[in-house]
Amino acid sequence: MAFEYFGHNIPETHEERLARGTALVVVDLQRDFVHPAGHCAKSMDVSYISRVVPANARLVSLARQHGIPVIYTLVTQHSEGAYASPRWIADNLRYPNFEPVHCIEGTWGWQLHDEITATSGDILLRKYRRSAFVGTNLVDLLHTLRVETLIVSGVAATGCVESTVRDAIEHDFFVVVPADCIGDATLELVQAACASFERMLLPGDLTDSSRLADALSRTHHS
Repeated sequence: MAFEYFGHNIPETHEERLARGTALVVVDLQRDFVHPAGHCAKSMDVSYISRVVPANARLVSLARQHGIPVIYTLVTQHSEGAYASPRWIADNLRYPNFEPVHCIEGTWGWQLHDEITATSGDILLRKYRRSAFVGTNLVDLLHTLRVETLIVSGVAATGCVESTVRDAIEHDFFVVVPADCIGDATLELVQAACASFERMLLPGDLTDSSRLADALSRTHHS
């Protein structure tokens, strides 16, 4: 049960944290990253990372069922590099045969994967670095929505997802990660991310979509 400590009410259980005002943040499920015709598929195998798309589609439906706001982040680059930096470009160039011209704003590849459909009630958040909190109004948006707990999913598990989770914690949000809804280039990378999340999240908050659905059924009304 929740308890008082230093004048604060602390939710003790996974279910109590989910009941505190929850939003779903779906990280970067854009065609350039996870579609076989996207930019990344030109230089690397995206067959494994793309497997996470159907699970995220189901997770979005689950969130809507329980009245949970859905926020999609979109990596956004300027067609002439105005949003980039030498460090950002150098980091992307370290991957063999990969040019850092993915997710150019307004292009086909910048848009969400075909299986992930945003409705008028969803929020599309442009982001310019790995973390969804860097250079965006996400914190203000979440405070306006009275959110205390984030469910974070998407890609890549060891990149933008992990960066967003870490920054969410530093901004004092509780974080829940359904492991079957995060993707990366290989199983080993997803496992590495889950090992990190196991250490940084509170007990029960590294979960899967099935257990999350059960928890939400106990804490949210449809």
